[in-house]
Amino acid sequence: MGSKAISLVAVALTAIGIVVVCATGSAVASNKAYYRSVGISPMFADKGDEFKTEDSKKADKNDFKETKSTPPTGKKSVMKAALLSALLPGAGEYYLGNRGKARYFFTVEAISWAGCIAFRTYGAWKREDYIRYARTYANANLDGKSEEFRDLVGFYRSIDDYNSLGRVYDPERPYLYDTPDNHWRWQSDADQATYRNLKNRSREAYRRGKFFVGIAIANRIISVIDAIRDTRRANRSLEQSFSQEKPLQIQFETFADGAQVQLALKTPF
Repeated sequence: MGSKAISLVAVALTAIGIVVVCATGSAVASNKAYYRSVGISPMFADKGDEFKTEDSKKADKNDFKETKSTPPTGKKSVMKAALLSALLPGAGEYYLGNRGKARYFFTVEAISWAGCIAFRTYGAWKREDYIRYARTYANANLDGKSEEFRDLVGFYRSIDDYNSLGRVYDPERPYLYDTPDNHWRWQSDADQATYRNLKNRSREAYRRGKFFVGIAIANRIISVIDAIRDTRRANRSLEQSFSQEKPLQIQFETFADGAQVQLALKTPF
């Protein structure tokens, strides 16, 4: 009876061993078939445990985050561009890299100031000429006199004509005493006409000098506006090009037993 019990136990253990071996062989075959399907040699698959580490067992794809691009660099300062153009028209455009446009503003700036200096210099020469001419041909002292007094010298033949005729048409005009400081008397109408011509040429030159100053001011205003507009446009274009870039995504995945690591690089469409 005892020997029969021992025989039954041995048969049961043998049957259980056979079932376990079959199940293990089936699992190994299944794993090897999977490894072949994903392109991993069974030789390395059999040694999967050798590649296991604590880090690989704990690795999670959530630990690897999507890489993000850095904000765009190279943006230009609107304030700096405007200030440069205000100081020197074209400097703001040069700062933005618009060299061709900057040359036009530089040229206009140079011409405007050259014209202003030239006409003001010419006007000063003609003013000295008519003051000297009046001293020579009318015995008039115009140094330090107002523009109104110099006009009276060119309009009336003498101080007497002014006091007798000029004050008749305009009684509000002050009476001028015939003193060496107020005296003038032209020798001929031709001399007086020459004086008026010199005086008008001087004034015209000064007016043209002011016109070129106006051009310089307008050139600055246009350059400042243009620099601000170009700076904003360049920065907006840089931001748009950056926003259209497709970020690179990196994904790490591991199997539960750590036998395989998958690296994927993807760009979204």
